Order: sequence, then C-alpha cells, then structure tokens
Amino acid sequence: MQFPKGFYFFLQHNFTSRIPLNDANSVYADKYNLVQSRIGWRTLKFNKASLEIYAGVDNLFDEQYSLGNDLNAAGNRYFNPAATRNFYGGVAYRFNK
Repeated sequence: MQFPKGFYFFLQHNFTSRIPLNDANSVYADKYNLVQSRIGWRTLKFNKASLEIYAGVDNLFDEQYSLGNDLNAAGNRYFNPAATRNFYGGVAYRFNK
C-alpha cells in the first residue's frame, strides 16, 4: 500500500499445506503460514539523490518450518530448519540521473 508523502506498507502471506516427503507418503512436512511485513518512507529527496528508510519482520508468527525439504532423503534427513522470527532495517541512498 502506498500512502501520501512517500510512506508505504507491505504485507505478504504464504500458506504451505503439508506435503509428502517420500514416495511411500509415510512422512509429511507440517503445514505453515509465513508472514512478512515491511514499512518505509521513500521520498526524501536531496538534489540528485533520494533516501529511503525502512524496517520489517520476516516470519512474523515465529513458525517452525523447513526452508527446503529433501525429498526421499537418505537416513530420513528430510528437513532443513529455517530462521525463526527476525527483524531488519535499513537505509537506501540512491543517486538519480
């Protein structure tokens, strides 16, 4: 969503249902909801440059999920744990032509 004076808000939701991890369908990855959010201000202008300030959060609900499932993995090592809830922020300085 874009707001007046360069403010913005971003929200993304990804639902992944449970999926089988082997050909026998005897092991499944759990379902999960992954939510990401970001807010920022992007229209600070200085002569031929602009500045953006932002902050956000990944995995808002602190879900436990596998970042990449290994299908038919040897030794039943199917799961690669993903990061828990994490926060970030930043400043982007851009030169304009």
